[in-house]
Amino acid sequence: MHAPVTASSAFPIAEPCRLTVLVDDPVAAAAIIEPVCAAWPDRIPPVVQTAPATLAMTADRFAGVIEACDALLVLPGSVGSPHPVDVADLVAARMFGVQTLAVLLADTHRPAPSAGAENLLRLPAAAQPGTIAGALFAVAQATRTARQRERHRQLDSRVMAVAERQFEAFQTEIQLAAMVQREFLPRDLPVVPGMQFGVLFRPGSALSGDFYDVQLLDQHHFGLFLADASGHGVAAALLMMLVSRLLPIKDSTSTGHRLVPPGEALSRLNKAFHARRGDLSATVSAAYAVIDLRDGRLQLAAAGHPPPIIASAAGGRVIDEGGPPLGVLADLEYTTTDLRLGAGESLLMISDGFEHAVIDNDTGVAVVPGRLPPPPIMRLASLASTAAGGLADAIDALRLELDGGRGSLHQPDDITLLAVHRLQPAVGLPLPPTCTAA
Repeated sequence: MHAPVTASSAFPIAEPCRLTVLVDDPVAAAAIIEPVCAAWPDRIPPVVQTAPATLAMTADRFAGVIEACDALLVLPGSVGSPHPVDVADLVAARMFGVQTLAVLLADTHRPAPSAGAENLLRLPAAAQPGTIAGALFAVAQATRTARQRERHRQLDSRVMAVAERQFEAFQTEIQLAAMVQREFLPRDLPVVPGMQFGVLFRPGSALSGDFYDVQLLDQHHFGLFLADASGHGVAAALLMMLVSRLLPIKDSTSTGHRLVPPGEALSRLNKAFHARRGDLSATVSAAYAVIDLRDGRLQLAAAGHPPPIIASAAGGRVIDEGGPPLGVLADLEYTTTDLRLGAGESLLMISDGFEHAVIDNDTGVAVVPGRLPPPPIMRLASLASTAAGGLADAIDALRLELDGGRGSLHQPDDITLLAVHRLQPAVGLPLPPTCTAA
């Protein structure tokens, strides 16, 4: 058999209700207050205090009364007052916009107050004590619930304000980090007679996991380096800033300097990266190429990177050389592949994000050794050879193709294409011959 549900069990109050009675003469009002407390639905009777009805005439003082109680009982103005003051209209007007709910006992012979408020409950002055007690108990519960919700709302607002400030600070830090990262990238590509350089660089977010560099190594050689850290965002960007400083380019010798061949450079880079990354399991893919300006001799090596491509208006080939990504094992040895970049040919190095960026016939662009380069690459190579603007026009056309591609507006990965197009054999640059080719 179930126990009957009482008002106390249905609306439990952890502590006594704070009841304020607005009346002129507390002694005269005791005839109403005492029966109401005796009929209180909860086992814990309310804590009662009285306040003069004239407090309703001053908004600030009335607000103080409201804040100090869970329920307000307004007795008829004639109760215990030698000079009756009907405060019904005043109380009804004051109740707008406050959290506390009130019960108003109105004289039956007087008209209803002209003002009204949703948190004001009107009962006839002759209402039974049990009815008044039940109404006040419900009002107290509603008041406490409303105040608790308001406290939660204010707490949520403060938490949201803190979260917004933290997010803004984080965004500022990200923008500063992105600005620092951009300083690691070339501001301008080299201007070399007989050669054209181009780059298409689109980070997936403010910070990129891709890094590229093009620099003249000596009077007759320049190098191209492209690397891609696993993942993207802050961690990948920090990895790339580390890797960009670890690539060995030259060694000092007794006669000057020696250019480090690409395979040896990646082997030494891998060892240094593996030693410095600590317990992190992150890896980096990379491709490094050195080109002789005089005869187009091309040396390149790759580590877990999409294969480099040599292409022209007449066709192209994917260079099937390379080893595992950097950081897998400390003692990996990478080999150098010797090729030649002929007049009218382009060397194209891409990050893996590029393979998913261009959609052609509803299939991803895959660079597969032993197969022809994908159509977007071939179009770029053809434009580089035939367009009046050369490689610059070709990369602009590819950029427009990316803009018109289908799919999400938010690219899933960083996109980088680093290219060099050979127009004709170059005699070199007027720089001091301080390096010797390996």
